[in-house]
Amino acid sequence: MSSLSDDSIQYEDQRRVVGDVRDPKIWDSVLDGIDIIFHQAAAVGMGQNMYEIAKYVEANSMATARMLEYLARHEHDVGELVVASSMSIYGEGNYKCEQCGPTQPGLRSKKNLAKSLWDPKCPDCGAELHTLPTNEEKALNPAFIYATAKRDQE
Repeated sequence: MSSLSDDSIQYEDQRRVVGDVRDPKIWDSVLDGIDIIFHQAAAVGMGQNMYEIAKYVEANSMATARMLEYLARHEHDVGELVVASSMSIYGEGNYKCEQCGPTQPGLRSKKNLAKSLWDPKCPDCGAELHTLPTNEEKALNPAFIYATAKRDQE
């Protein structure tokens, strides 16, 4: 088995390759004998993704699309693809209002943010909310570019 860089680690029956998933040479050189891909690659950074939009869409959505396109067009043994998700695809978490019950408040208002009121309020009565665990059944509601690109990967 060949490795692409000094960062590549080879185990008896698995291999980690460090490289850029957007580079087709990666796929040409690593798929021989591979039946599962654990796709962990992503551009991260919560502030930058709002002004470096193309970078995040290219590195996350398009890179995954190119990998899938490569797999569709070339012969290989890959039968399973595991993609790393992000909690950001759910948007705001789940909350409970003491008066109204479980709720999902959505994005914070510009008015509240201008007043430095960071905690979301109940959308029905305006009361304070208490956090609840967020399960995988929650509707996806990505609120920024990175989250949207991660949702697109899935």
